[in-house]
Amino acid sequence: MHYSSKVVLHHTIHDARDLSRDIFGESRIGEYGPENWTARSPDLTPPEFFVWLYVKDRVFKTSVNNLDLFKRRITLAIRSITPDIISRVRKNLKIIWVQLL
Repeated sequence: MHYSSKVVLHHTIHDARDLSRDIFGESRIGEYGPENWTARSPDLTPPEFFVWLYVKDRVFKTSVNNLDLFKRRITLAIRSITPDIISRVRKNLKIIWVQLL
């Protein structure tokens, strides 16, 4: 799932939306995506917050003392986020949002 919280100028919104659709298909979250998300969202959204914590927990499970190891752990952590994990996060977020509304 890809997410962009950047505000796009009105005259470029259609081009940006089309490009996003071409690159990411239906696996995107945004103001005009299949998973709607307002353009005025806070900088760190719930999906981004999940990814940050997930990666951070895996990267710093044990201490990191060199840059190559640090980069390798980040790469492995991101690659370990499976479609099943994303699906479960989406379901949990929907449950939370329904409870808040």
